[in-house]
Amino acid sequence: MKIYSNGVYNGGYMTKQTTQTIIGVPKEIKQGEKRVGMKPSKKGAAELSRKGFSVLVEKSAGQGSGFKDKQYIDSGAKIAAAHKVWTEADLIVKVKEPLPEEFRYFRSGLFIFCFFHLAPNRNLVNALIRSGVTAIAYETVGLDGLTPILKSMSNIAGRVGCEEGKRILMENKGILLGSHANVMILGLGNAGLAAAKQILNPLNPEGVPANLFAVDSNPEKLENFRKIFHPHFDYTKIQCIQYNPRAISSILPRIDLLIGTTHIPGQLQQKLITKKMIQSMTPGSVVVDISIDQGGCFETSMPTSIAVRTFEKYGVTHYCVPNMPGIVPRESTNALTAETFSYIAELSANGFLRAVRENSALAAGVNVYNGKITHKGLADSIGAKYSPLEQLI
Repeated sequence: MKIYSNGVYNGGYMTKQTTQTIIGVPKEIKQGEKRVGMKPSKKGAAELSRKGFSVLVEKSAGQGSGFKDKQYIDSGAKIAAAHKVWTEADLIVKVKEPLPEEFRYFRSGLFIFCFFHLAPNRNLVNALIRSGVTAIAYETVGLDGLTPILKSMSNIAGRVGCEEGKRILMENKGILLGSHANVMILGLGNAGLAAAKQILNPLNPEGVPANLFAVDSNPEKLENFRKIFHPHFDYTKIQCIQYNPRAISSILPRIDLLIGTTHIPGQLQQKLITKKMIQSMTPGSVVVDISIDQGGCFETSMPTSIAVRTFEKYGVTHYCVPNMPGIVPRESTNALTAETFSYIAELSANGFLRAVRENSALAAGVNVYNGKITHKGLADSIGAKYSPLEQLI
């Protein structure tokens, strides 16, 4: 047990510390996940070590992203077994949510910083509440609707989801996304915009993009989409549509590739595409649900994995991988850690209480604290009591 100058133990995160903060970086165990929560270089383990913090990295944690254990050692970090990383660290820095086999490491005073996507994962919510672990979720860090950590991965997920969908469509229907193909993107946030750029910059022999139906319920996002794309493309290739179930139902029978990217930070996603709508699509069509980590926006969606990426329902191939950026771990790790490191450094230097009091964006990332749910979207999604963080600290 660590004792601080005020005599209170709080996992290394009281404002006045007399012992060294320990940051732990475990190896990801989610199937196919090769990203790592921290790089060995500058804006990573090297900088934290230089500032006097202790960094424990699980053996081979960075291997899938191209980082060797020796690079972490040279940066000043220590390589350790999983048990040591989890039990000795004050702050755990991961990529994806802890899995059930990691729940045994949960304890009061432990802080975990990662993508949690808690709304569809009640078992994890319950484990966090019971143990007293503080969950700081990458996906809700930010202010005024801007979530910079999530944005970095949404951009990659949009690109990966689009490319995977195109590949499967070619296998299923024998077509490239040229002038005879029809694509619908549902949700025009960061992932939707990234997918649209892939669709509208074709590598097919014709050099002509597919017909794109861009759908969102937010008029401002539709207008933003028009400003970005319409000056560069024939209006006949792009149709911007405000979401309406009847209108979408009339179009879907013509759609070859449907990409769902809707997202409200922290909340369970609404099923905007019903089973009946999916049934209306032609055999061999493809749907990609990028929203699956928050429950998915298609009624027929179920999580798949990097090993088994698809399943077929009503003749339609479903691609619902929750960790799509993990398919390109080197690019994704660099993009992710570029956004997360400043928050990790702030938590390490200032301690949790001071950090969240001084940084509202970081405070917005706290989903569970001291056994209480502190994110309203999460609480509303699962029908639980919401406790504002500012009232608890």
